[in-house]
Amino acid sequence: MYKLGYIDKLEASFQERLSQIFNLSHLPLNIINITSDSLGSISKSLEEISGFNSSKIKIRNQVSSIRSIGKNKDIQRQFEVFNSQIVVLMVGALEAQFYDVVKAIGDHNPELFNFESNGSKPKVITFEATLLDERTSVGEIMRHYFKERDGDVNFQDIQSIVRFFSERLLCDLEIDDYRDVLIFATAARNVTVHNNQIIDQRFLNQIRDTAYVDLEVEDENGLKSKKYTTGRMLNISSNDIGEIKEALLSLVSEVGVKIKGDYES
Repeated sequence: MYKLGYIDKLEASFQERLSQIFNLSHLPLNIINITSDSLGSISKSLEEISGFNSSKIKIRNQVSSIRSIGKNKDIQRQFEVFNSQIVVLMVGALEAQFYDVVKAIGDHNPELFNFESNGSKPKVITFEATLLDERTSVGEIMRHYFKERDGDVNFQDIQSIVRFFSERLLCDLEIDDYRDVLIFATAARNVTVHNNQIIDQRFLNQIRDTAYVDLEVEDENGLKSKKYTTGRMLNISSNDIGEIKEALLSLVSEVGVKIKGDYES
């Protein structure tokens, strides 16, 4: 039996970090609402004062303009760009979380790692000698190895994540309920970082086995077309952000449950 309370602490830290990132997605609308409410308050106060008719009209018009700014197509496009960057931050937080898990296990229970090689030569772990100058820990060496040396590990790829926990910690993750969202999140991250949000064939290949591939959008004339096609700008909605947040939280929770379930009892 192992004491794995540090897994719970890391999960709590991730929940807090992800919530902070998620809250950024509300920032533009929050600013709009605060400004609108402030001008509305001023307008209401002016109504109680005689005169200043031209000023009252200007303020009322400004309040109306600000309240409708979220419907402006140019502004909506900026929101989509902003939301894509939120996804990049979220997926980055997931990657950092799993490297933190690797380090913590290496520091507390390195014996949990499985390096059986099915009859071939024993696994050899290498690391840069400079790590020794930093009074590094076993956990830091493990994190360095998986992040910098092991080309099979990529914590920004769902298949790689599932394979890592299956092979190295013998934990089989059950993520079918939110697998599509996880794949979409990592694909959205990649196309945002590497192709400036322009959908390419690599993005389509990543989502080809998900429900996202069949989604459609309707234009002003009522014509429907595939939402995700090559050359189109990726549109990340606030609903997408919410679903991605919940999927990432579920994945991190699943990892914690499986590790503790297999090794605490």
